[in-house]
Amino acid sequence: MSHLRSRPSGTLCEKTQGCDYSSRSAVNCTSGIAKVSFVPRKPYQLPSDFAEMTQFSLQKRDLYHISKNIGGGKSLLTLDLSDNNLSHLPRSIAKCKKLLDLNLSNNAFEKLSQGVFRLKELTNLNLSDNKFKSFPEEIKQLTSLRLLTLPGNPICHNEEEIEKLKAWLPDCYIILSDF
Repeated sequence: MSHLRSRPSGTLCEKTQGCDYSSRSAVNCTSGIAKVSFVPRKPYQLPSDFAEMTQFSLQKRDLYHISKNIGGGKSLLTLDLSDNNLSHLPRSIAKCKKLLDLNLSNNAFEKLSQGVFRLKELTNLNLSDNKFKSFPEEIKQLTSLRLLTLPGNPICHNEEEIEKLKAWLPDCYIILSDF
C-alpha cells in the first residue's frame, strides 16, 4: 500500500498508473487498486474584512456548510448563498441584523435556521428550488419581509400551507411559480 494523501478537487485515481490528487477526498493507492474515501468538507472560511462588507456572495461554490463566523457580517445588507448544497445555516446568522436580502435558492434546505427568524430587517428572502414542505409559525417574526420567493418547493402544491403563510405574512408578496 502506498500512502494516504488528501487531494484537491476534480479527477480520478487510476489503477496502476498512480494517483491524481485533484478532489477533496483521500486516496489510498495500492498495487493496481485504488480506494477512495471521502473527507468531510470544512466550512468556508470568510475573508478577514467580512465585518465591513455590505454585499457578499458565495454563489456556486459547492458548499455544504457555512462557518458560524457568518454572524460577523454586522454590515451585511445582501447575502447570496445560492446554488450550493446547503441544508442549514448557523444560528449566528441572526447577528447580521442589517441584512435586507437573503438568497438561499438552489440548495437543499428543508427548514430554516431559527437565526433567520431573528432577521427583523429582512425584506427579500429567496428560497426557490429547495425542499420546503411547510414553515413554522415563527416565520411571522419577519415583519419587514416584503418578498418571499418559493418556486420549486413542495410547499407550492400545498394550498393549506400557502394559506397559513399568507395569514402569517400579510404584507408580503409570495411568489409560488416561475413566470
